[in-house]
Amino acid sequence: FLLPPVPGVPVYLTLGIVLAAQGNETLGWAGSILYSTGVGLVLKLFSSALQQKMIGENLSHYVKVRQFVSINSTLMKGMHLVLGKGGLSIPKVAILIGGPDWPTSVL
Repeated sequence: FLLPPVPGVPVYLTLGIVLAAQGNETLGWAGSILYSTGVGLVLKLFSSALQQKMIGENLSHYVKVRQFVSINSTLMKGMHLVLGKGGLSIPKVAILIGGPDWPTSVL
């Protein structure tokens, strides 16, 4: 999770396959799927909070880091515009969930 070039999808896919298969005997399929979902949610929330507060916030002031994430590209400007608005909206949630973690954290 904390490696910027590695997306979370392989982690979630592996998590769902391995935990569901291992927990099938003790929790049943429904229980193991719920358990896998809970573990994945906790991992995603923890890694996102760590990336945004501990890494992104501290590195967002460096020009080289901002250049690395292409802060002046059209995509990043659009994300910055949406994330800068107050409140909670569907576009903001879509960016926070589906957007690239590393540039979103530096914004």
